[in-house]
Amino acid sequence: MIPADPRFIACRASLPEARIVLFGIPFEGRINLRRGADHGPRELRLASDSIETYSPFLGRDLEDLAIADLGDCELGDGSPREQLARAREEIRRFWRPELRPVMLGGDHTATLPVIEVLAPAIRSCASSSSTPTRTSARSSWASATTTPRPWPG
Repeated sequence: MIPADPRFIACRASLPEARIVLFGIPFEGRINLRRGADHGPRELRLASDSIETYSPFLGRDLEDLAIADLGDCELGDGSPREQLARAREEIRRFWRPELRPVMLGGDHTATLPVIEVLAPAIRSCASSSSTPTRTSARSSWASATTTPRPWPG
């Protein structure tokens, strides 16, 4: 991982003491129009300096949470497939099921290695869960129709 400078606001915990981990995947991918997705993690960290850590609505402060900013996955040069494979390996090195991950991206494709690493843990939680699912709301939603509306103007 490449250390973040600056870190995301209120991320002061180390990895061993963290319950929430924030990490970046500065991945550009195969963008053909607006470039710059690879700057996303750094720009989000810079912008975080302008938010308040305390939420009056929740009555909680981010600084009271064990959040670690692990930095950015080191992608190096190569094809997008090779870069995503490197990100996947970086995530595997720090991931453990009790962590709550927060990824700062780049290109939307950067979510792929995260899902590939986390999916087995999520699947095992879902298969061992005894929580019933609610389908009553879905049936009314699934039968709903939508009407396209023109833009106002």
